[in-house]
Amino acid sequence: AADISRVQRLIRPFLLRRIKGDPAIELDLPEKQEQKEYIPLTLEQASLYESVLNNLFDSLEKSTGMARRGLILSTLSKLKQVCDHPVLLLKEDRPDNICGRSRKVERLLEMIAELRQKGERCLIFTQFIRMGQLLQEVLEKELGEQSYFLYGGTPKSVRDEMVARF
Repeated sequence: AADISRVQRLIRPFLLRRIKGDPAIELDLPEKQEQKEYIPLTLEQASLYESVLNNLFDSLEKSTGMARRGLILSTLSKLKQVCDHPVLLLKEDRPDNICGRSRKVERLLEMIAELRQKGERCLIFTQFIRMGQLLQEVLEKELGEQSYFLYGGTPKSVRDEMVARF
């Protein structure tokens, strides 16, 4: 608990958030519906998470100023990767058992299956390109569904076509 509050204190200056009500963002979107899901980490994820935090605490004592801030930001990214899927942090090219290594992915598949039973579609957002690629793979393998994957490197013509098909 002390370590968690210490990390929260360290990252507070780096948290930025924009809301759709911000006058600088003019979007015609429906009200957001938020449903929080609390999902435990797998043993592999918990071990990696602890390792990343231990590395942070060891390195913080040796760094100052901008180096310290950079270290905190890079650690936040690593922790997010671990929580999504260990493959992101470990940079595995051909991972085995994608679902069994991330309960977040398992729950996402369950949620998609529930939506499909209702005849609904969904959009899934991720910060990491590799996670988007993993989700495409797992959706095809586990649910037999092809999905569109749109990211910053998607050419405009392809992006427009995906949006129209969706």
